[in-house]
Amino acid sequence: MKPPLYVDLDGTLVRIDTMQQAWLVMARDHPIGALRVLIRLFKSRQAAKDLIARTVHLDPAHLPYREPVIEYIRQAKNEGRRVVLATGSHRNYAEAVARHLGLFDAVYATDPQTNLIGLNKLESIRTDCQEQAFEYLGDSGQDIIIFEASTIAGLVGGRRFQPLKNADVHVHRLAHLHNNTWHDLFRLIRPHQWVKNLLVGLPVIASHRLQDPEALGITLLTFVVFSCVASGNYILNDLLDAESDRKHPQKKNRPVACGTVTVPTAVGWMVLFLLVGLIGSVLVSTELLLLMMGYLVLANAYSFQLKRRLLLDVLALAGMYTLRPLAGGIATGIIPSTWLLAFCMFFFACLAFAKRYTELRQMLEPGKNLPGRAYEQADLDVIRVVGPVNGYLAVMVVALYISSPAVSVLYSRPQVLWLICPVLAYWITRLWFFAHRGKLDHDPVVFALKDWKTWLAMGTCVLIGVLASV
Repeated sequence: MKPPLYVDLDGTLVRIDTMQQAWLVMARDHPIGALRVLIRLFKSRQAAKDLIARTVHLDPAHLPYREPVIEYIRQAKNEGRRVVLATGSHRNYAEAVARHLGLFDAVYATDPQTNLIGLNKLESIRTDCQEQAFEYLGDSGQDIIIFEASTIAGLVGGRRFQPLKNADVHVHRLAHLHNNTWHDLFRLIRPHQWVKNLLVGLPVIASHRLQDPEALGITLLTFVVFSCVASGNYILNDLLDAESDRKHPQKKNRPVACGTVTVPTAVGWMVLFLLVGLIGSVLVSTELLLLMMGYLVLANAYSFQLKRRLLLDVLALAGMYTLRPLAGGIATGIIPSTWLLAFCMFFFACLAFAKRYTELRQMLEPGKNLPGRAYEQADLDVIRVVGPVNGYLAVMVVALYISSPAVSVLYSRPQVLWLICPVLAYWITRLWFFAHRGKLDHDPVVFALKDWKTWLAMGTCVLIGVLASV
């Protein structure tokens, strides 16, 4: 008869470290408690884990499980083998996973008295199997002592181990998937979102300074600065929102949420991009540094609290968009007009409402709140009205600007600019038709990048501006 099977949880049965993920949730919702956890780590790791587990609940139904490992466990159960979950994670999380899967005969995990890793875990396994042969599935360096004592060692994940000293151990590999690949790190920084930062060039474009090499150079540097800072903040957002992202049909595939990028690596990249962005802003001007700090304050307020506040989340998103042309203006000394800032606020509020509307449309359980947000499916009708209205207000701002005396200073034929209004109205209306039909991506920016008619509309507006200037 085959020996009993002992399975690790973090990195083995699931691709993430449950305690790291739970601490991130705690840092978001109970920051003071998260600091207490860090202090307790220096005294007792099991006490720190216990404090986290008593504060944060992780939904076992949405954890990123390794399917090959689950299938291997099912096969062992069908063979009549005893299967035990043995993990250094807290008992609360281990038992929740065991109940959800219904595959384990027993659970050994960390409790307030024992941190079940390394030698402690090995002793529990030997006691359970009565010093007989056993098989162990694990993924970390702390598991080597258990691999050496096992009869069969199942290596999970992409980590490379040195050959075991015990030559009698039969070694096999399951779920050979590497974390932190360049592809996943590239997805982590969301380079497609950098297209938003082209907004820093609006002041140069609106003031007809495209032939000024100094202004163009500063604008390019400001674009790089904003891209780095924004990517750092996106990573922070992914870290804090990983638990709720796993409940979303698309966001569950984000690198941190699905476990393809580990938490320590994500934190390192976040710090790197934020430092590069802030140092770059100093090279431009002190004013730009202060604005970037303000952006970070608003972005972090959004990540920690505002995104879970009704309407405040939309205002914050629209504000973060509007800060981009303001940054370009501060960097180049070309302060954006109130017309431009008003257009940005209304237009990007429209996009923010479209984002929330699409997320609500994609919810699978009617009557439930949007995870991590303050909206319900009952709010769809309200958003469907308020969102397009903000878009049409942006069109009205353009119309009022064309009618103002200021436009004749920059354009020799300002009446041609009226053609921009129907193009914008068409694009906004089409966006909401797609949203209502459930065909809009959860991020309107992604939709715009993939939609050829969006590019056609943008090109048409540029052409109209050129004709009005000739």
